Amino acid sequence: MKTIKLKIDGMHCASCVNKVEQNLNALEGVEKATVNIANDSAQVTYDDNRLSEQDLKDTVKDSGYEARVDDPRMVSMSARVEGMTCAACVNRVDKALNHLDGIQDVRVNIANDKASFKYDKDQVRLSEIQAAVKNAGYELIIEESADEADDQDELKMMKARKRMMQAALITSVMMIMMVVHMFIVNIPGYTVLV
Repeated sequence: MKTIKLKIDGMHCASCVNKVEQNLNALEGVEKATVNIANDSAQVTYDDNRLSEQDLKDTVKDSGYEARVDDPRMVSMSARVEGMTCAACVNRVDKALNHLDGIQDVRVNIANDKASFKYDKDQVRLSEIQAAVKNAGYELIIEESADEADDQDELKMMKARKRMMQAALITSVMMIMMVVHMFIVNIPGYTVLV
């Protein structure tokens, strides 16, 4: 008996899960198949003398979904990308990552300045990935933990809030001076100040 984990693309609901699970369990040689929609995967224990991985993938495909073997050498990674400002930046980072051997499922998001991808730790090193992004003109910052990422986002929001409050204060003072100058009393040197 052999147990493998399949990644399944295209499942959206419990009905999808039931369909795939029933079709896998109906195969001769499958001892147990469990499908999880939360991580889009199926864990299948089967007799590898009677079935192959391709038979399992074909069964999932016949159910209407795409399946691939989840390789244990592949490491999922999410990292901050500093310096992106537009869609062209996203494309450059995406191309830099996709040109490396051993990189899969690259997703670069400018909204949260992050890149997520999977890499084969036997084919490419993290330092090589960082160097490729650096050569594209950006900095890939590996996050140590989710708490640090949240702290970075919180710090960024606090800085933006502070800048907004400063701008609102300056604008308010200028508006008050403008109203006073226009309607109440002439302020000497007002035009020089503004």
